[in-house]
Amino acid sequence: MTQKGFFEVDSGTKVKDFELAIMERLELQPCEEFKLFAKIGDTVVNLPPDMFFYDYMRHDHLALQSKPPRTETDPDEIYQMVALIFMRKTWSKMVPGHDPKADAIFHYHQEVPKFLRGWHKSTKEDATRMAGLICRAKVADNKKFGEVSETNMPPLNELIPRDKYGNMLEKEWKKQIFAAYRDNNDGEKTSSEAKAEFLNIIFQWPAFGSAFVDVKQKAFPSLPQTLLGALNKNGLNFIDPETREIVKNYPFSQILKCRGDQGFFEIAVKGDPKKSALRFETELGYKVADLIVSYKEIETPREPAEL
Repeated sequence: MTQKGFFEVDSGTKVKDFELAIMERLELQPCEEFKLFAKIGDTVVNLPPDMFFYDYMRHDHLALQSKPPRTETDPDEIYQMVALIFMRKTWSKMVPGHDPKADAIFHYHQEVPKFLRGWHKSTKEDATRMAGLICRAKVADNKKFGEVSETNMPPLNELIPRDKYGNMLEKEWKKQIFAAYRDNNDGEKTSSEAKAEFLNIIFQWPAFGSAFVDVKQKAFPSLPQTLLGALNKNGLNFIDPETREIVKNYPFSQILKCRGDQGFFEIAVKGDPKKSALRFETELGYKVADLIVSYKEIETPREPAEL
């Protein structure tokens, strides 16, 4: 969800000052789990909170300028646009309803895409119920949309998880979504009420609040080579991509060390008889390591050592 506005920063503005200014502008309750990120090309990185904002941006641009363009006709490759993104990074203390504005502006909009990508284990009944709420959240404030019906609702790919598409014909899906919409009186809810109810339901699911990454592994011979990694308040989880069942879990208290980069991440865990790091392949290894450190810092002031 886009929020328009301008923020004044100067040479003395630290990243954490910028984050606080955003929360105050949006009238959010104080929360250290919201962070500022920079998106450069396909890479999204968390800005260090104690670093001066201008210093970080200047360092970033210098790093970009040191990279030669891919082609002689593509000089703009040197000067890529930096987009700033403010969002919730960790979800240890998130409870739906505690901060209704954060729920409506951030939590709902961060969780819906994960639901639609099919990363959660859900039933057909779950899908139709959630679809009714998403439908209401989309159309509640749009007077031009008209009354929701079997023939008048947002596209199916904006309502149900992609792994459910083939379960029924589109016409049948829309029929059942509208039935759930009608039977649960979704048409009488405001947009905020629909978003709140969506969050209250998905909050009970084991992968709620997860950052998901595709990983390849050889550490667990009995498990599929390709797994879905999910980092949330319960630790580092590995999900079978076919069944959506959590097949392996490492609470953060068990992770002694971690490191990651583009292409991989490694963890050392308590009780491993081999006393060797477990290695996993993923393009988002740096993100996994960063999140493990962040969650560990919430549990204890000491962060895991580098391998």
